[in-house]
Amino acid sequence: YGLSDIRGSSELRNLAIQSDLREQLALAENVLQAAFKVSEAPLLDHLNFRVSEHRERIEAGLRSEDETTVLDFLGNEVQALFPELRRLSSETEGAVRAYEAAVDPDLGVIYHRRKAYEESVSLANQTVVSVLEREEARAQAMHPHFFEQFKTDGVEYTAYVGASLSEDRDFNPSHLNNLRLWQLMLMAEVEWALRDSRDRLPVPIDLTHLVLVQDHPMAIRFRIDEKKFDVDGAYNIRYEIAKKRIDKAVIRGSRERLTQPRTLSVVYSQPREAEEYRKYLAYMAARGYLDGPVEEFELEDMQGIHGLKAFRVTIAERPVRAGPKASAEESGSAATGADAPQSVTEGSASA
Repeated sequence: YGLSDIRGSSELRNLAIQSDLREQLALAENVLQAAFKVSEAPLLDHLNFRVSEHRERIEAGLRSEDETTVLDFLGNEVQALFPELRRLSSETEGAVRAYEAAVDPDLGVIYHRRKAYEESVSLANQTVVSVLEREEARAQAMHPHFFEQFKTDGVEYTAYVGASLSEDRDFNPSHLNNLRLWQLMLMAEVEWALRDSRDRLPVPIDLTHLVLVQDHPMAIRFRIDEKKFDVDGAYNIRYEIAKKRIDKAVIRGSRERLTQPRTLSVVYSQPREAEEYRKYLAYMAARGYLDGPVEEFELEDMQGIHGLKAFRVTIAERPVRAGPKASAEESGSAATGADAPQSVTEGSASA
């Protein structure tokens, strides 16, 4: 399992919404103040007062209900008066036109910062997916496996490999070792691709990169109704729970999130996993993929998940040599040098 996630996506989205709402309220305030100069109607002053209240509340921090509350107020109580207000004077006519010009005609809201953020997320995801698809084709040539990916605020993916998924070819632990090393190198490739495209992003975005090690064979089942593989059995459900929660994992004894921008984090639970991945990370550091020391942490327990540990290391600015494309063949020597994980039996797969 791997995840390249946009750091602080919820905060960035809220800041974009907050900025758009502030702009829309300011334009509404201009309309009401221009109208009040011509017609000192108490209702206009009352609406202007409520606009100010909304602006002050949003400045203090955006709550989940604020967007709906503000837009309902503007649409039902302020904009409803525009046909009448624009006839009061040329100044009110200009203020109404400025408001309407700033509002998206399809959505009925100001959509400047949110659009910029969503375009940045889309471009970042496209960058990640393009690398995944390119390198995944090469990984399939190394050994057949099942691969699925999902896009949200970032891209997550799961790869299943085992004898039951490659019936026409022999399977041995070195195939799993090779894909594990390939996955780590892939994460560096994704980070470099985003750095290359960062200048094209309307809103600056950083990615965090996370790998979850799964060393025990897993039973999986293809669900006909959903047309997807899924884990089967109560023990294997723990793996699915971990996938959903580890991106929020915190280092034990602190409030620091494990995942940090421009770093690669590897989460594991068994000493043999740690020994195997230390060798991979040492190899990658020697090849120029990683920069700086490898940090080792214990993670705070999460609901249903206990005893996890992690490595974290900074991804280098640029590799000495190319990534998975150039190193796939030579990675086999590094992979087979690690202690081999338990072999995958028929009817099961490792992720």
